[in-house]
Amino acid sequence: MNIEDAKAKGIFRTRIKLREAWETDPEQVDPADEPLKELYKDEWILMREPTQTESMRMDEKDLKGINEIAPGCVEDSSFKHGNDGTPCSGREVWDLVRSSLTLYRYVTEKWIKSTPLARRSDGESAKSPSSSATADASQPAT
Repeated sequence: MNIEDAKAKGIFRTRIKLREAWETDPEQVDPADEPLKELYKDEWILMREPTQTESMRMDEKDLKGINEIAPGCVEDSSFKHGNDGTPCSGREVWDLVRSSLTLYRYVTEKWIKSTPLARRSDGESAKSPSSSATADASQPAT
């Protein structure tokens, strides 16, 4: 395999739709949320999974660690500068996310929980053959 292909395609990425931060149970709809849902209706952030080195510096309870590495994990977004339409930097996007507790909690949880490793630790992939308790650990994974 070409190393550039592995770097481009072998890293998990997740696209987070910001409108969903205000979409709740229909029984809990708050009319005050409607303007925010409309404001963010088409907005999204594309984040890559943290590297091994980055993950060592963060903990879900350690906001400082998350805030240090998250801007570098923002690969793309729908946010542009108004004057010339140039894309916003990862730092600018993350600063916007941090400006709202609702956005911050939603994006952080969605990002961290979407990675394959987090899903495995939550037991979501317990049905896959590679995670079977009866698998022979001496055999390489295929």
